Amino acid sequence: MSRVHKHIQQAGELVFIDSLSSFDDYNNPMFVISTSSAAGGLPLGVVVTSGESTSIINSAMTHLKYLFPTYSFYCKGSPGNIITDDSQAERSGLKKTWPSASLYLCVFHFLQTMWRWLVHSSNEIQSQHRQHLMQLIRNMVYAKTEYILNNKYKDLKQDLISKQYINFNEHVNTYWERRQEWAICYRDYTSTRGINTNNYAEAGVRILKDIVFQRIKAYNLVQIFEFITVTFEMYYERRLLSVAYNRMDRYISLHHKGLGAYQVNNTDITKHDRNSLLYLVKSNHSDREYIIDTENWTCTCSVGITGFPTGEPCKHQHAVASKYKLTSPHLIPFFNARGRYLHTVIALGEDRAGTQAFYESLKTSMAVTDSEMMSTNSTEICEPNAPISPNSDSEYDSAEDNLDTLINILQKDTNEGDELMQNVSQLCCSFVDDVCKRIKQMDTQYLHGLKKFFTVYLDSISGTEPELSATPKLSSLLHTYFKKIMK
Repeated sequence: MSRVHKHIQQAGELVFIDSLSSFDDYNNPMFVISTSSAAGGLPLGVVVTSGESTSIINSAMTHLKYLFPTYSFYCKGSPGNIITDDSQAERSGLKKTWPSASLYLCVFHFLQTMWRWLVHSSNEIQSQHRQHLMQLIRNMVYAKTEYILNNKYKDLKQDLISKQYINFNEHVNTYWERRQEWAICYRDYTSTRGINTNNYAEAGVRILKDIVFQRIKAYNLVQIFEFITVTFEMYYERRLLSVAYNRMDRYISLHHKGLGAYQVNNTDITKHDRNSLLYLVKSNHSDREYIIDTENWTCTCSVGITGFPTGEPCKHQHAVASKYKLTSPHLIPFFNARGRYLHTVIALGEDRAGTQAFYESLKTSMAVTDSEMMSTNSTEICEPNAPISPNSDSEYDSAEDNLDTLINILQKDTNEGDELMQNVSQLCCSFVDDVCKRIKQMDTQYLHGLKKFFTVYLDSISGTEPELSATPKLSSLLHTYFKKIMK
């Protein structure tokens, strides 16, 4: 867990804290501190306490803070932002431990709490009015500015249905005094990277319950310690290695895969004249240029501008990282040797991770000596990854050339006529050429997958005359086959 503090930039920006109990006969609460990454949620620390009071939580977190390395939270010593549930004892204890951190409520749990209040029989809210009142609360939560938030609050007060329930207005007033904790507009200019829930912590709790403890209770605290330090660590070690070895499972979120990067033309990406850490990306729909800061990984587009600079992932960041082979905290390093090596270092440590040369393409010339490679790998503690030259991490060069060709053809806006037929023909040729070059590097499972695809294709055209250009069955296959795979 200490290596996550050292190498993951988000560890100093945003952490999630969630508690769980019933792991032993004494029902000792367990608090899990985690952060986000391209590999999913990664743990920063785990502490088991004897209770959930403010004093106990403060004492436990203080002792845990002393156990953290000197470079804790990416050399900041304290997290910048913390997202938790609405537990006053927990939040008070965390505020005493890290007074400089900003505490926010998980939006999902806040809305869930409000809905439970609305449906509770003792509050006597009529069923036909519950959804309307809930929508009024949602409008306040997702207001983009403080001005809009105040207007939405006035709308709620003046609403005819809301005026019928005095208890509802009193309940809303108690939370209105804490609006800085749950309203999205107050998270502008914070490094939340577009994350407003503690779903990463919830996923970590589920891993503990289902995989580590396998839904059984530990015999005592010693066994809990073993589960956390051995099984829990081993799970995340394998998870990080799966990213390093390009063997990702479905648990990896889609926005970390950079699937929207193909929409950005490589010719529209340029480096800034005066700052080597800034890049300019032209918009496809206007003359506007977006600025990508590769030091903090933020963008000025409509996605990244939501509370800029929150650093929410966008297609422009992914396109820049893919073109210049940069290591982004949002992007899975498919063709980035340095990024894959970094995930191995976090999983195994620098002593066992080997060298970055292991992740280089076999087709790349190995002119760099072992001593030079070792000096490249020995990065300083918490130093953000510097931009890498475009040719330093070239992975599967011929495959990437074909990908660029496919992307450029896809970006051509043609929907009918001979030009459409010409573009589709070029796509087919580039696709076949790309697959043929990748076959030599494929495992058996991928070859079987290709074989199955051709089996389905032959089945879709069976029973037809050779001169027929298309069949309804083939058309259905082309429109739905890959769509099902993406789901």
